[in-house]
Amino acid sequence: MSITFYCTCGKKLKAKAAQAGRRGQCTSCGRALAIPTESTAAPVVAPPSIEALWYFAHDGRMFGPLGADDLRELAKGGQLSPGDWVLRPGAAEWTAARDVPELFPPPPVLPILVAAMPTVAGPPSPSAPATQFDSRRHVLAEAQVVPDASRCVQCGICTHNCPMGIDVRAHARRGRPIHDSRCLTCSECVNRCPRGVLQFERLTLFGLET
Repeated sequence: MSITFYCTCGKKLKAKAAQAGRRGQCTSCGRALAIPTESTAAPVVAPPSIEALWYFAHDGRMFGPLGADDLRELAKGGQLSPGDWVLRPGAAEWTAARDVPELFPPPPVLPILVAAMPTVAGPPSPSAPATQFDSRRHVLAEAQVVPDASRCVQCGICTHNCPMGIDVRAHARRGRPIHDSRCLTCSECVNRCPRGVLQFERLTLFGLET
């Protein structure tokens, strides 16, 4: 004695009475189903539209036609794997299921976060004067190289590096500011002095008011 029943895709199936209550699979669409305890009538299945005619191949067997929703359910349940092949409605060639976004949507693209690099202040420029002035005019008008005679060891490095040939060492020995019209206030003597004897100070050079 056998049991006659139908899959929801309309396929007529038969099973032995001893298999009642067990799980089976539709030989047409591959859907997993339970074998009933007695014969059932064929379900009312609406004829699929042209847009709903999908087929798929699994383990060398072709299944279908199926609606798009049914195919998605199979993909969600694992009966349709990304390595299987599907035939789109109206298509002439088979397509890998993994390439069909309706069945296997691509993973979301996560934005790449780039951490901002911290701003690190660099070392002060060796050519920068010890005292900062607002403009070149103020440097020429106010700045003079003033020595600290108590720190000077008369090494002569300041005089050697003066581009104008001013005897800076002599001024340093006497502890007097460099009152010399040739002085460019270039800061070479200030920067070269190894003992920090020389520095810029705001002393009026040309009698200008600030």
